[in-house]
Amino acid sequence: MNKIAMISDRETGLIFKNMGIDSLEAESPEKASVLLRENAKEYGIIFITEDLALQIADTIEEYSSSSLPAVIEIPSFEGPKGLGRMKMKRICEKAAGADILFKEE
Repeated sequence: MNKIAMISDRETGLIFKNMGIDSLEAESPEKASVLLRENAKEYGIIFITEDLALQIADTIEEYSSSSLPAVIEIPSFEGPKGLGRMKMKRICEKAAGADILFKEE
């Protein structure tokens, strides 16, 4: 079974640690990038807060064509930035050839 990790600030990491998920503390975007690269082969799923993900988008992109690890952006305590929605939109557009989920009304 693949392990799950969370790359985040200390406070967010503690919440995930209490759920049995390994917490990898990143006090800066540079540290988050290093942690992702160092742990990509050890974990099947790596959650990362949207705040950090926005700042290390190039590093995350390196893993977008790989099946593992699945790098999943989640909102931080500051609220959602919409990264998850944008990512799902791109995936659907690529698979279906059109925006079938999030059409503007």
